[in-house]
Amino acid sequence: MKKVILAAALVAAVFGRNSFAQTDTTSVFNNVASSYLDLKNALTNDDGDSAAAYAGQLFDALKEMPPDSLASQHAAWANHHQKLSREAMQIKNANDVDTQREHFKKLSVDMYAMLKSLQINNTVLYYDYCPMAKAYWVSEKQTIVNPYLGQSMPTCGSVKDTLKANK
Repeated sequence: MKKVILAAALVAAVFGRNSFAQTDTTSVFNNVASSYLDLKNALTNDDGDSAAAYAGQLFDALKEMPPDSLASQHAAWANHHQKLSREAMQIKNANDVDTQREHFKKLSVDMYAMLKSLQINNTVLYYDYCPMAKAYWVSEKQTIVNPYLGQSMPTCGSVKDTLKANK
């Protein structure tokens, strides 16, 4: 009887920990995605100060991801994490919106690659392209609101891919 109780407790502990790790990972990942989207939205409004602040939040959120919780996806996370962190810091430290947008181009390509490889986003996201800026971005809206051309051409672009929610 003691062995059965011990085995049940062990199973509960393992599954409970995995459930907590998954929830924690999802929560942190959602913070990363949310910070990215806030940054994107600041750029659509030509707001460099807010973009810098959100880039700082993104950088901090990226540091919070527990890499051990990603198991088989750890290598993919490590590769994207480094690139995303570097570009977030460049945007945070940039002195003007144009420089922020140049770094946002790289950040967006890496964000999309991470989203595609990890597949843990909890909402539908869209991968958009602007031919004028020759650049992509990830959006929470199907309607185009361009972060590269801001208020001068807010609807320039098209949806290139849809990332389904993985609940």
